[in-house]
Amino acid sequence: MKIFTPPFYSRKINFLLLGGLILFLSCQSDPIVYNPAGGYEYQKKSFQLNKDASKTVQGDLHTGMSPRLYSGILLNGDRVSTLIRLLPEVLDSHEVCSADSISKVNISLFSITQLADEDTIFLIQKDSIQIQLISLNEIWDEDIVLDPTKLSTITNTINTTPTISNSLIEIKNQSIDVQIYDHDSDIIQHWCETQEELGIVVSYIPTDTTYLEFYSSNGSEVGLGPRLSLEYSIEEETSKSHARYLIKDVSWGEQVENINGPYYVDDSLSGYWGTFYAMSLDWDSPIITNPPLAYDSVQNSEIVSAGQNSPLFTIDLELNPEIINDIDSISFSILNAVAFMSESDPKGDNFDTDSTGTENNGQLDWTDDNDNGQWNIGEGEEWFDYGEDNCPDIWETGNADDPCDSTSTLSIFNAIGTEVNEQLDWTDANENKLWDEGEGEEWFDWGSDWCPDSLESGDGFCIANLVPCNCLDYSGEDLGYDPNSDNADPVGDDWHEINNPDSTEGNYKWDPGEPFYDWGLDGLPMSIVGYSDAFEGDSLLHWTDNNSNGAWDPGEGERWFDTGTDGKYNEDEVENYENYTEGNFVFNTGERYFDCGEDNICNDAEGDDETDDYNIDPNGDNWSAINSTGTEVNDQLDWTDANENKLWDEGEGEEWFDWGLDGIQDSLEAFHVSSVIPIERYDNSYIFDLDEEILQPTPDLETDTVSLWISEIRKVDENSLNIEVSVQSNKALKGLQFQLYHTPFTKLDTTLETYTRSIAQIGEDKLFEDFTLLPKSEYDPLMLDTTLQINYANDVAAFLDFDSLNLFLENKEYIFSHQYSNLVFYIDATNTDIHEDGMWVYLTHSSDLGDDGSILGYPTYVPSSSDSVEISMGQILRAYQSGSLGSYNGFKLKANDILYNYSKLSIKNNPRIDVIFSQ
Repeated sequence: MKIFTPPFYSRKINFLLLGGLILFLSCQSDPIVYNPAGGYEYQKKSFQLNKDASKTVQGDLHTGMSPRLYSGILLNGDRVSTLIRLLPEVLDSHEVCSADSISKVNISLFSITQLADEDTIFLIQKDSIQIQLISLNEIWDEDIVLDPTKLSTITNTINTTPTISNSLIEIKNQSIDVQIYDHDSDIIQHWCETQEELGIVVSYIPTDTTYLEFYSSNGSEVGLGPRLSLEYSIEEETSKSHARYLIKDVSWGEQVENINGPYYVDDSLSGYWGTFYAMSLDWDSPIITNPPLAYDSVQNSEIVSAGQNSPLFTIDLELNPEIINDIDSISFSILNAVAFMSESDPKGDNFDTDSTGTENNGQLDWTDDNDNGQWNIGEGEEWFDYGEDNCPDIWETGNADDPCDSTSTLSIFNAIGTEVNEQLDWTDANENKLWDEGEGEEWFDWGSDWCPDSLESGDGFCIANLVPCNCLDYSGEDLGYDPNSDNADPVGDDWHEINNPDSTEGNYKWDPGEPFYDWGLDGLPMSIVGYSDAFEGDSLLHWTDNNSNGAWDPGEGERWFDTGTDGKYNEDEVENYENYTEGNFVFNTGERYFDCGEDNICNDAEGDDETDDYNIDPNGDNWSAINSTGTEVNDQLDWTDANENKLWDEGEGEEWFDWGLDGIQDSLEAFHVSSVIPIERYDNSYIFDLDEEILQPTPDLETDTVSLWISEIRKVDENSLNIEVSVQSNKALKGLQFQLYHTPFTKLDTTLETYTRSIAQIGEDKLFEDFTLLPKSEYDPLMLDTTLQINYANDVAAFLDFDSLNLFLENKEYIFSHQYSNLVFYIDATNTDIHEDGMWVYLTHSSDLGDDGSILGYPTYVPSSSDSVEISMGQILRAYQSGSLGSYNGFKLKANDILYNYSKLSIKNNPRIDVIFSQ
């Protein structure tokens, strides 16, 4: 790959600086004696590397089973893509394969790093992503070793397959969603019916050396990997419930006279359907249209007297005509039944009857439990922090003679006003990113110095506060382009058809000096395809604008970048580009605008509409740091007991309610959950045979409680019933409520049911295989024999053997210090390239057959800045000594796959094992 001009030729290499003295330790015939704290005498012995037996070994694995996938340009310059293969034999068992209709098939990839912020501002180069749905000529298992020949087969398919439209690719905060169904509406048939082997290729071709990193299907959590999101419909036989009756009316029994009610909920779709309220309300209609009932409308009437035993009311029912011929009985029951006592002070908290009572004691009883300065439910007596006018902002008129209007018709409160609301209210109707007449409040794209180039003094970049900064009163000496250096086009090379026709950045054509990928007509580097085409590396751009849009598109040859001849986009032309805001077609904080409202006409100007003023405090009584005398929202009760009656009266400031610590007035205390009376319902199952005429249950009543039962069910005619409900109570009641329930009738209906699913596996079988498209590098045998290297991507490990360690471990009486016995090695910085996130390495046991056995100990983290590594060996050596690991045959030091997969660690040829032990 040949790249011109920075930043494209640079690659990130971590140079590790080694400092200090290299510690030389040899195997001692006479061990050194140590005496650490604790009273034990320890000895130290160091075992040096057997250089003849130690070497780099390369295994047969590749990155297909890695929990990470890559697309883009890796740190070493290799360009890679991600291939995801859905397994049709697994999807075949899913019900989507037999769906009657399909409306959505998406594949989602989840990124390890953030792709966009919450405002969908992209943190990656969105236009550099291209995704293709390709046909796989062979079935590719993810555990294959990908060599140049296999990759060439896939690459040839990629080159001949069109890309999926960018409009079908959605980038979210941390994922990419691809709308496959909108690209190919037969995709489910391809997978389910013809079992086609299809793959999704995700390519990222940025203008810098960056890459995307996704979770693979091989992680410990399969759900973090690729997912298939489906929306489909299936015709199914479903059970549908039908109410067996409708409620026609309800009427009081003979002993209840001159009382409004009773009331009920007749909406059969409501969860409150069939709820009856035996209480007095000041309402004309018996229908409750908006349950549950607000008990503050209950009149303080006695519905049931103490000792009463009589019919309470009668309910008229009409049988459901849709199913009347399908039913022969109805099973009734009474649910959610409660009674409410009829007393003047149900909670017994009135001050006039108990000196410790808090209701009507003439003072505010309130505890600010959450310290927010406002009354909240459960904090005692309620009060309103509306200020001395006792008027919330939304009712305030701003008129001293009539300051409050609860109807809000006179209020000038306006939380949605746009004039003087201290924000820009502008709509870019023609999407030209500039203010035009009729688009709301005018603003000026002059940067935060409030000064256009024509008036800038040249004194340099600054930020204006209340006055223009470094700005002349009138045009003076011509100081040239951008005197204060705040333009979004720092070097002035952006092409414009009229204003700047000779410039080269963004002019829709390639100019000498602009960077390009010198990869030849196939648009791919040799490192990917395994060969070089005729034009690769010739320092010439080979590009054909097939669609005449003046920009490079996939399939048009070598990619180039319209940066201008300086080889840099605007943001790369200066440091701190965020300060360059003049002419960037964006309103930035600090830029000037007229806060005159969406009509762009300021107050006192001809034609201004005064109703557009932003006003959230018309009476100006809100407390603030500026208005410390304000009484609204000042977190305290502002009340003056002008008539000294210890009650709030109109005109005495902020209203409060002397209802006691329970916050409930006497008239509602009976309805509080702690005051309600449970009801005895006896054998609460009433089965009425529709062939019968009457059912008259007679329960054995208990006299010391409240009883409620169905005392009669009578058949009026073939289409209707009457149900009589009776009550017996040992105390006076101001009301009862209950719900009449029955067992609905169930019929089977065929309906089209819609399902939404997001799946990564079906049962125990994962749905996807995936791998990164990069050939495995086969290491030269001479390099393997003469170096010690670790690299996960190419399955490279360092085999380490240590002189005399096997003989030492035969002594069963040694006691090893776990804290001070370590494997120590030094890093060869010149040949090491560790990602800034670091890497993890671990030891494995080599069996008698030479293959990898169990993992020894815990993985060790190696930061990118490390010059040496220590790995605890005490427990490992003890396991060899005891024989639980078998015979010592050397170690393999390997990298794992949970961080950047392409880190490379090279070890200097002097590892050792330091052992601290006693006998």
